Amino acid sequence: MLSLEVPTRVRSGIAEARAKGKRIGRPAADAMLISKARAMLASGHSLRSVGKSLGLSVATVHKYATEREVGSLSEGLMRWSAAE
Repeated sequence: MLSLEVPTRVRSGIAEARAKGKRIGRPAADAMLISKARAMLASGHSLRSVGKSLGLSVATVHKYATEREVGSLSEGLMRWSAAE
């Protein structure tokens, strides 16, 4: 019985924290890092070399390289948080 109540209480706790202005989840990469990564990729560097020089994982570099613009990240996060 208790195990059925836990997800409900967790969701309500997260909603309450968001209402108080608490940011939930991993913070996004700095916009300056994203623009540097895009510039390096445009100049011919590999995903791995960009990640290594900026201190980002290859997956993170790839994620930001395939986005259209930096604003699309915040729009995506807003859509994701609204879906919950």
